[in-house]
Amino acid sequence: MRVKNELRTVTVSSRPGRTVEAVVRRRGIEARLGTTDFLVQSEAPVTLIVREPDTLRRVAMPATEDRGRMVAFVAAPVAAAVIARMFRPRRSK
Repeated sequence: MRVKNELRTVTVSSRPGRTVEAVVRRRGIEARLGTTDFLVQSEAPVTLIVREPDTLRRVAMPATEDRGRMVAFVAAPVAAAVIARMFRPRRSK
């Protein structure tokens, strides 16, 4: 299982003379259960960057904490896969 926690810059809008970018925090979990790979991630904006020919403005986004929702979102599919594997008929050798 690998935990991802990274910041990425994404272009939101681009027009001549003005570009708007967002710095996004990406959190997620990559896991493997048997032969199945799971990737669950969430994205939350951290900062907006407005670039104009002579200025650069940063606008901070309000912080939100949704860790409980993230844990529930990750736990449900993993639990379902484990339960399904427990009740899967076994092949005879």
